[in-house]
Amino acid sequence: MPKVWGRVARAELDLRPGGIVSIDIAVGDGPEVPNVGCILEVIPMERLVWTSMLFPGYRPAVFDDIPITAIMTMEPVGTGTRYVFTALHRSEADLDTNKTSGFYEGSEIAVKQFVEHVMAMK
Repeated sequence: MPKVWGRVARAELDLRPGGIVSIDIAVGDGPEVPNVGCILEVIPMERLVWTSMLFPGYRPAVFDDIPITAIMTMEPVGTGTRYVFTALHRSEADLDTNKTSGFYEGSEIAVKQFVEHVMAMK
């Protein structure tokens, strides 16, 4: 049986500046871990930016996790789409902690599942 890194247990998105991005992730058989943030910028089919440094409505966040600001860009390339995900960290130490936490592996799995989902819709 393949190793299960994690799964999205619940997700909520309000795709407008100030809206919520909330994704609860369960790793293996462990508990669901909430990840809540605020949408900063939405350009449909081009760019999505959110941060865990703020709660919805631009309220200052209080958290125990490593805060990030995420930038997703998409652009048409030939018959496909170029997708770039950038995670900005406060410090090199936060980046190092995220590297060992499984953040990158989880992000890669999520992108792979997203691509498979989109391809199945064609």
